[in-house]
Amino acid sequence: MSDKQTITYKIKNQDIELNTYQAELLKQLQDGAPKNFLFKNYFIKKQKGAYLYGKVGRGKTLLMDIFLDGLNISYKKFHYIDLMQEIHKLLEKEKGTKNPIKKIFDKYFSNFRLIFIDEFQVEDIADAMILGDLLMYAIKNNTYLYFTSNAKPSELYKNGLQRQKFLPCIDLIEANTNVMSLKGGFDYRSRNIAEIKESFFETSNDINEFLRKKYGKSFAFNSNYFSNNRNFQISGFVPNELVWLSFKDFFSKPTGSKDYIKICMDFEWVFIDDFNICDDDNNDVIRRFISFIDIIYKEEMKCKFFFNSIKPESLYKGEKLQDLWARCYSRIIEMMDKDFFVKN
Repeated sequence: MSDKQTITYKIKNQDIELNTYQAELLKQLQDGAPKNFLFKNYFIKKQKGAYLYGKVGRGKTLLMDIFLDGLNISYKKFHYIDLMQEIHKLLEKEKGTKNPIKKIFDKYFSNFRLIFIDEFQVEDIADAMILGDLLMYAIKNNTYLYFTSNAKPSELYKNGLQRQKFLPCIDLIEANTNVMSLKGGFDYRSRNIAEIKESFFETSNDINEFLRKKYGKSFAFNSNYFSNNRNFQISGFVPNELVWLSFKDFFSKPTGSKDYIKICMDFEWVFIDDFNICDDDNNDVIRRFISFIDIIYKEEMKCKFFFNSIKPESLYKGEKLQDLWARCYSRIIEMMDKDFFVKN
């Protein structure tokens, strides 16, 4: 069975229905699919990978998963956040060695014919430089590169500090992938949305009363949460069950992905209240919140938002992080839907 036949068979048997835009892009991906050579052939002109971008919730990851699942070559899929966390861990092990990125690629990535990075984004110059080197070694190794992203390559790390240093990486991506745009006006992440209206109106006192009645003495109000050798003041928690965070307090502190991952490991639910509107003058707060949502969404953690009088779409009023915020907002809306709790 050919790669195209395999993909078609799996779509039919998984009862997946593609819209016009998705079906056309899947065909383009199929036409440019890497061949299943037993050995790398350095004498044949190398085919390009693919960079699929589009607005949030259009089905980019679904489409790429369907395509890759039908290929008969070795590949590795990474969510961007997971990839960077893994790279940083490996860099710690290689500290003090010469050319650590090349050693990491040779040891951990070079055996894969294809690498897929889902929800590709660049948020700081350090990661940008690491990515540039990693992708360069992948291309030299004749490894196919596939990406999904909300932004086209030329808009990656837009308005970022020292962005000119990242431009060669953008050139590398554009030269070695077929850049494709997934159009369509429907947000697939929002298709089962049913707003939980009470989440807009409950006060902190209401939350406190509810948690005390439900958990009794197990609920610790105004407590300290210990994470990665640091103490954070939080609104409350129930061991192994629930943590209650103040948006205004928790995300104004220098928290990071390690803290957010630990929360996912320690609790089943997270409550967030005490929101305030952010703009570009305090975009560090909203950037941390976006990173937090990325992680708890991926980990399928249950979350309840208490926005009070603030509408969730109005939480960020700035310009610099609009692309990241659009994805974050889509996920918040999905997580507010009662069906999200049922499926998880």
